[in-house]
Amino acid sequence: MTSILIIILLIGTEFKENIPYRKGDTRAEVEIKLSGCKLAIKKGNENSILSTYISYDKERISPNMEYKREKGVCRIRLSSEQKNNSIFGKDSAVVYLAPHIPLSLRIYTSSESRIDLSSIKVGKLHLVLGIGNTFLSIDESNPITCEEIRIYGNIARLNTEGLGYLNFERFYFDLNAGMATLDMTGVYNGRSDAEIKMGIATLTLILPPETGIRLKTKGVLYTSAEGLIRKDNWYTSKNFGRTDGELLMHIYGGLGTLKIMYKK
Repeated sequence: MTSILIIILLIGTEFKENIPYRKGDTRAEVEIKLSGCKLAIKKGNENSILSTYISYDKERISPNMEYKREKGVCRIRLSSEQKNNSIFGKDSAVVYLAPHIPLSLRIYTSSESRIDLSSIKVGKLHLVLGIGNTFLSIDESNPITCEEIRIYGNIARLNTEGLGYLNFERFYFDLNAGMATLDMTGVYNGRSDAEIKMGIATLTLILPPETGIRLKTKGVLYTSAEGLIRKDNWYTSKNFGRTDGELLMHIYGGLGTLKIMYKK
């Protein structure tokens, strides 16, 4: 086992690091927690497992990265220490992820974040939302099965595109307050399950028209649904039971509002 700690000294305003791919690396577990920093995540190249460039004010944050390799698994933690509580600085980070080995991702956002997981092999995704705006997108099918997606937020704003392309088995979403658009469009093979909890939140749920849908709501203050057959608190698509893929959902609400619609 090798263990390496990389810590940036507070002598500049740029942080550049690259973790090269090595023969024998079979997968990676990546945690990204850059407090007080605008964040962009996108596909990198096959020469690196992760590479990053951070532009920052040394009076506000101090970034660092740790990683170790063990039995073919590369574990990476990219983080920053925030020296004040403001989220309105100019600190920004770009993170590039390997497209060719399976990744388990744990991502924390605190400021504006744009996460594009297209062409990346996502085995697991845990996303913890801060109070800034987060945009998560996928525009082509994940080549491997994503075991689970977990998204949590206290007070947050989230927009998504193409969550179904992640090829997930289980999806969990929990937002106490704020606004979210969950675009579940994509390609489904077999059964996928989703559990959604919303407190004082406004949620728009966009459904894939080619996939059989069945969902149940409980405790939602107000629900509007387009294109689904309703019976009590059950909503079913007209093609349910006649498609290769199925999406089954349970939605639990507080004082929020839920809008269900198909992709237009």
